[in-house]
Amino acid sequence: MNQDIFGILVDLAKSGEKMTFYNTYKSMPVCFEAEIIKISHGTVSFKVHKYQALCIKKSGFTIIRHPFLPKAILAKVVNIDFTQMIVGLYDFQYLTSPAGNRQSVRVEPEKTFGVFLKNGNAANAFALDISESGLGVSIKKQLYLPAAFGQDKLIVMEFRYPNMPRLVTKMKGIVTNVVDDYSEDNLRLGIHMYPDKESQQMIADYVKKRQAEILDELESFNRLVQMKTSP
Repeated sequence: MNQDIFGILVDLAKSGEKMTFYNTYKSMPVCFEAEIIKISHGTVSFKVHKYQALCIKKSGFTIIRHPFLPKAILAKVVNIDFTQMIVGLYDFQYLTSPAGNRQSVRVEPEKTFGVFLKNGNAANAFALDISESGLGVSIKKQLYLPAAFGQDKLIVMEFRYPNMPRLVTKMKGIVTNVVDDYSEDNLRLGIHMYPDKESQQMIADYVKKRQAEILDELESFNRLVQMKTSP
């Protein structure tokens, strides 16, 4: 374990300070407070929220923040006790990327939808996640043209609203990042959208609806885990 991080965690444990854990589930941020209950041989055990425990189990890690930490830290999971909601973490390292800094809530659509991109050239993509102000899309590498769809490029998007598939909208956006989609064939584009007021409200209503659905799904998973772990 990074000794600087270890020292801070020891101090936080002694003072009873709580930290904020960050994970995502279906692109939706899952952030709850956690507190240290034990430090032993490089492993730190935390009391966590039931939804956080599920997300850590799924991903194998979590991101931790606290004002006393100079940077967010990434920690890997050792074990999880779902009866007491205690997570054992190790290999604490400072993050060099801004992971977990999203200002708006993104969610995965229940059904993916196509997004038509245009900036001189045109290409078809499909939505990975959506927020009130942003859209993440996946595009085939052979269709990606940096001069048209590269970072900071102004593009026009056209898509059907996921909750109102008969209604097509068109709006401008700026490509904020381009990253590998962990696929041999696709890239992920992050796009900042500029919807009009009506479109923004429709998107906000959809994101809120999906948040509720995703939380219901997490609660269902939690009940299933409790049934499996109960004596």
